[in-house]
Amino acid sequence: MTNRELETKLEILVQNEREITLEILHLILEVERRGLHLPFRNLQTYLVKKHKYSYGAANRRVQAARLLKSVPGAEEKLREGDLNLSTMAQTQTVFNRVEVSEEEKAEVVEKMCGKSYQENEKILAALFPEEAPVKETFRRVNAEDSRLSILLEKEGRAALERVKELLSHSHPGASWAEIVTFLALDYVKRKDPLARSKTDGEKKSKAAVKRQALQRAEGQCEYINPETNERCRSRHRVQVDHIIPTARGGTDELENYRCLCQPHNLLEAQRILGKETMDPYWPKH
Repeated sequence: MTNRELETKLEILVQNEREITLEILHLILEVERRGLHLPFRNLQTYLVKKHKYSYGAANRRVQAARLLKSVPGAEEKLREGDLNLSTMAQTQTVFNRVEVSEEEKAEVVEKMCGKSYQENEKILAALFPEEAPVKETFRRVNAEDSRLSILLEKEGRAALERVKELLSHSHPGASWAEIVTFLALDYVKRKDPLARSKTDGEKKSKAAVKRQALQRAEGQCEYINPETNERCRSRHRVQVDHIIPTARGGTDELENYRCLCQPHNLLEAQRILGKETMDPYWPKH
């Protein structure tokens, strides 16, 4: 193979890769539109479990697909190599947190063409100074300890300093780590249904039975994926749901309750009530 043949072959394969990437992004959008990912925790998990992507690769494709949906002109830019998955995902992550018109999104995409990830980060910070990605880190440093790094705005800092003042008698000289730990434990003690005790007097109330259902499920989604037979176990937006709806004769007994995360609650509602009934409640991206 000559140098020219090598370069020609590479050029053809790179262009084919871009075309395939575009097709994959459109298929991801169609999977989301049809709700085919809902047996899994979310669209990213669907791509990880079903198609063996790493979580980072799956997330880049999901976010890039959503950017493609809202900015159709981005398709040609990706085909030509002016955009890539990383910068598209980086930009869509900001769009997820702010209200931006379709015209403004198109303008931002034009600005990011041909830019590196670092260059695009600066552009986003300048355009959305309050919403550009903040580099928060929360990672384990050894078997028992973790390091948390966050950026606090003025209001949050003032509130945290006031907490330190209020605890100065019971926790003199407490470190910020001790203050944050105290607040976290206090909130869990007061608000977490898994941490609240079940008293005999509560057992007859509907709220208490729901709390028992959460405790039984350890606060995790109980949905079982029919393809993998794996339990979801998500702890995000977990809701207590009737196995048999009360409108269809279901009771408020503990045995008729289960815990489902919001996506799987919607999926089960669609199965029972029908797709047309539940279509207005599907998340819109």
